[in-house]
Amino acid sequence: MLHRKAGSSSWWFGVCRGPCRHPYKYRLVFVVKGQRIVGFDNERGKGDHSHLAGIERPSSFTDVDQLITDFIVEVERRRNAR
Repeated sequence: MLHRKAGSSSWWFGVCRGPCRHPYKYRLVFVVKGQRIVGFDNERGKGDHSHLAGIERPSSFTDVDQLITDFIVEVERRRNAR
């Protein structure tokens, strides 16, 4: 299990016990003033999905490195839009 928390973003990895095609359970979130701005997770029963601009949509998991890259890209996109 890996857990990292820095400022207003954090991520957590464990073992998936849901409908996943990979062994990872994860949650990555970027929060500003108590509001989730960006999120990627695979909550049990929902599989891999993202939360962007208040909309939940399916996402495609390829590997952990790409997941972290996708998360950072979305966080930076929203930080730069301010």
